[in-house]
Amino acid sequence: MASLNERLKGFRTILLMAPVVLLSILDQVGAIDLEPILISIGLTPAQASAAPGIIALLAIILRAMTSTPMGRRG
Repeated sequence: MASLNERLKGFRTILLMAPVVLLSILDQVGAIDLEPILISIGLTPAQASAAPGIIALLAIILRAMTSTPMGRRG
């Protein structure tokens, strides 16, 4: 049986970034307000506003950098 690490190969980036994307969407529709939370951990208001978008962009870049489809061994 393949180890958990091998079974999650290709899905790890998505699993790690999905909560960030979900929180960003909830922030955009007004269900939650992330800015005070991000400011409380030391970000400036400008950084707090940009953080979710930057993290989502990094997730897209990381996924694009992988050479194999999700779940396939490289």
